[in-house]
Amino acid sequence: MKKIVVIGAGAAGLMAAIAASDEGCDVTILEHKDAMGRKLRITGNGKCNFTNLSCCAENLKKDSFLRSENISFAEEALKLMPVSKTLSFFESKGMTFIEKNGYVYPRSEQASSVVEFFDGLCDAYNIRIIYKAEVKKILKEDRCKVEYIYDNQRTFITADKVIIAAGSKANSKTGSDGSGYYFAKCLGHNIVPVVPGLVGLCVDEDYIKKMSGVRATGEITVYENGLSKKLASDKGELQFTAYGISGIPVFQVSRYVAKELYNGGKVTGVVDLLPEYEEKELINRLVMLKRNNKNHSIDMVFKTMVNNKVSDVVFDYFGIEKNDSVINISDEIIENIIHFMKNMKFNINDTNGFENAQVCAGGVDTKEVNSMTMESGIHKDIYFAGEVLDVDGICGGYNLQWAWTSGYIAGKAAAKA
Repeated sequence: MKKIVVIGAGAAGLMAAIAASDEGCDVTILEHKDAMGRKLRITGNGKCNFTNLSCCAENLKKDSFLRSENISFAEEALKLMPVSKTLSFFESKGMTFIEKNGYVYPRSEQASSVVEFFDGLCDAYNIRIIYKAEVKKILKEDRCKVEYIYDNQRTFITADKVIIAAGSKANSKTGSDGSGYYFAKCLGHNIVPVVPGLVGLCVDEDYIKKMSGVRATGEITVYENGLSKKLASDKGELQFTAYGISGIPVFQVSRYVAKELYNGGKVTGVVDLLPEYEEKELINRLVMLKRNNKNHSIDMVFKTMVNNKVSDVVFDYFGIEKNDSVINISDEIIENIIHFMKNMKFNINDTNGFENAQVCAGGVDTKEVNSMTMESGIHKDIYFAGEVLDVDGICGGYNLQWAWTSGYIAGKAAAKA
């Protein structure tokens, strides 16, 4: 019976283990924490949005829901293990799920139930899981030998194949420590520089921080070197914080910011708090409103347009008292206020760090990995799966689909090779 060792009991590692066991292999998972699926338990705000119906190869280049220095690698893998095949696999194993606007959840809408589902599968397939096993080294001789520390003892396990699914450096409180990069590097692989992804952004400007606690619909655009080149943009609910800005749209653009900052560049963010309006249209509307409602205060004009905390910050920025009569505010000042609300500029000095990131951008260079098998192109019998590879996704179930896709391919290929 072929013996396979999987390093990591996260989403990709669990999928790889089940896929290999399905082929009759003897599978052992080495997990350095005391439980499986720690990151999986908190995904989708605890509801576990575990895939997305749009996560298919034909949509990839158009929608860019997965990102990589070598995007064709992910595209080829998704053709082999698309979302439709993933759902069929889960259904065949007994999972019940629901779909909401393309987002797929377990019917229970509990992330913990997905972890328990995998726990049950591991029991059913007699997959051995060694918790608190700190892997130190992978040796490639005639067979693979993995050195790890367990109960303060140096221990070895020998296998025909090893699947490295140790995750990234993101969200370290769940146990992610980036050790997979170290193992890959020791085996001769290049690592695309790793930066935080799906993370909040730290800014210099105090006026942004003064809006801490505000949630507002808007659009964020990020530029390199002042406003010379657009990096990315996204719309949705923005969240202002004590350190800067967060929210799903910020997460979606953050990997581009992190990469630019890593390379020594400067990044400017621009927020439009009124994205549904053309600037000139809004100015004309407010000027007309001012003339027809001379007794209104400036605060009343903006009260139902933006959050009170936002208008307070804006009035303070322009030296206006919120009880000032609107008729005493010049058309030019109104134009400036609207322009400001649609073009809030700020310098981004950092991300909110690996510990607060949901994923990482960067990882094992996929040019050195076979997309059809996930096998190392440098060392036969070594495979990779999940976030350790240079593939990261946007919010919405795409990162988990990559875990299922790469884990399944790696597990099946390792079992059949």
